[in-house]
Amino acid sequence: MRDDIIIVWKQGDVEFDRFYWYLMGIEPRIKFTMEREKNGILPFMDIHIRREEKRLVTKVYRKETHTNRYLNWRSNHSKSFLLGIIKGQIHRAHYLCDLKEDLMEELSFLRDVFVMNSYPLKLVTEVINKSWEKETKKSILREQPISTKDKAKKSEYYDILHVPYIQGFTENLQKKLRRFNVVNGPQKRRHNQKSNLSPEARDPKDAAKEQSL
Repeated sequence: MRDDIIIVWKQGDVEFDRFYWYLMGIEPRIKFTMEREKNGILPFMDIHIRREEKRLVTKVYRKETHTNRYLNWRSNHSKSFLLGIIKGQIHRAHYLCDLKEDLMEELSFLRDVFVMNSYPLKLVTEVINKSWEKETKKSILREQPISTKDKAKKSEYYDILHVPYIQGFTENLQKKLRRFNVVNGPQKRRHNQKSNLSPEARDPKDAAKEQSL
């Protein structure tokens, strides 16, 4: 269920306030928060929207509390998984930035951020440089009608096998699983998994439950 809504309101501030308080009074358990456009600018989710005379211009938006921390390159994850993170952020930049200067600024920012997270500078630069051709093709394809064959391929179902990452083994396992339309993903932590904390550092009730098992 979506809980973020952007509204273009043409009836003025007074009427909008009435509408807002009407919504607030429908169901006491549901509360709405509101952020208005300021100086022609409105952040909406991860999009920075700027209103100009005849159009809306967008770029990437981050909250001031954003830490710019991503999974470290030296962490125990497959390199393809880590590459997917930087490629995803670069794709978002190309997709959301309407102006070239905003895109260049965002890509430069991402380069510094990922280098700060121990990604090799040469690798980051290479991924950014290759993104121009790939993202141009994607934007062209978005304008083309999707064939029935492509729709079937896009909706192809894959089972997911959650396994812990073991360098070397997991990559080979992934290649073999693809033949059976199975992909492997990071292992999910179970809610009933025992904590590594000592009994003294945990809630006495939880510690007592584990000792009684």
